[in-house]
Amino acid sequence: MMQDQVISEERAFNPYLVFQGVFIQNHILQNEWTDSEKLMYGVLQPLMAEDSDEETPTVYDLMERLHWAESKVRRVLLSLHKKGLI
Repeated sequence: MMQDQVISEERAFNPYLVFQGVFIQNHILQNEWTDSEKLMYGVLQPLMAEDSDEETPTVYDLMERLHWAESKVRRVLLSLHKKGLI
């Protein structure tokens, strides 16, 4: 874990690798998305960061991580895609 990470003003804070879990920003919590969309976006957001070296998760990776059925994972991914978020 990177506890001594310095946050500069030039770079936005990205909590990825600073702690384990899902970080959901306030602007996401306060919008009209479903709870499932918020959670999925929270899981995907660190992976979409420019400095992320992780591979894009498969539907099956997301099923395992979220403990959701395949149909739910696909439905939420499609909804986020239609909204232009992923």
